[in-house]
Amino acid sequence: MKHKFIFILLLLFFIPSLHALKSKAKYFKSKEEADCYLKEHYNLGSRYYNQKEWRKASSEFEKIIYYFPDADTAAESSYYLAICYFEMKEYDFANEEFSNYLKASQHPIFFDDAVAYKFYIAEHFKQGKKRRPFKMRYLPKWISAQDSALTIYDEVASAVPKSELALRALYAKGELLKEMREYRESIDAYQTIIRRFPKNEILPDCYLKISDLYVAQASLEFQNPDILALAELNVRKFQSDFPRDEGIVAAERSIYTIKEMYAKGLCDLGLFYERTKHPNAAAIYYQSSIEEFPDTKVSQFCRTRLNCLACP
Repeated sequence: MKHKFIFILLLLFFIPSLHALKSKAKYFKSKEEADCYLKEHYNLGSRYYNQKEWRKASSEFEKIIYYFPDADTAAESSYYLAICYFEMKEYDFANEEFSNYLKASQHPIFFDDAVAYKFYIAEHFKQGKKRRPFKMRYLPKWISAQDSALTIYDEVASAVPKSELALRALYAKGELLKEMREYRESIDAYQTIIRRFPKNEILPDCYLKISDLYVAQASLEFQNPDILALAELNVRKFQSDFPRDEGIVAAERSIYTIKEMYAKGLCDLGLFYERTKHPNAAAIYYQSSIEEFPDTKVSQFCRTRLNCLACP
């Protein structure tokens, strides 16, 4: 075990990442020699790229970026290098390189394609693809990349805010946050869609997603009145925006589910005090359940228990 730990430390300190050194001066006898080197390796990279020999192509584009980071060709090489990484399923490196490409110019030629690639990288991370620790190519992929996916979704939604891709990114972000049990943030993602795309056909589904999230949130936050109030507000907005949508019934059912959960919470406290021979305290909780949630099935049970407590 000790030797294994030492080996990992050696890896961390001595194995370079793909771009551990961003650039390095290379001695050329003349500008013509430098231009010749750049042209030679760019042409080689392009040839391998067109032949879909991704690893060989990436090696050539890496040389250009490494030795000529400020050259115009380096920005274009970053784009092609990112695609090579993507095809090799090195998604974390591909994402970094697409970001480098987008930052290299105010008006990158392949802007839309680069943003789309970043979205698909986030989708791979969302589906469970791992990333390498410390961005080191020789370490195994075992780090969860879900946080990276969330970051990328935000980047996509900011880069093309009114596009269909932004909508897909926000929707996927909401799904992932729900999977991560980050219910408040998931609700925010769906509400952003509603605000940003008020006429999109996906909105009824977003309202239903929000309703389900309030139910999930209510199951974790006992008797939080804000959740119920926000869930009811969501249903009212749903009814206002889509008065004839069939999903309204399901959204209204979620309100009833929350009320049943809250009524049961009060009832359970009443049952606890009844079991522990504190009938007065039990009656208070039964009565609270009845008064706050009179239309629930649980309130009917509470009435039965109150009648039993009243019997001599």
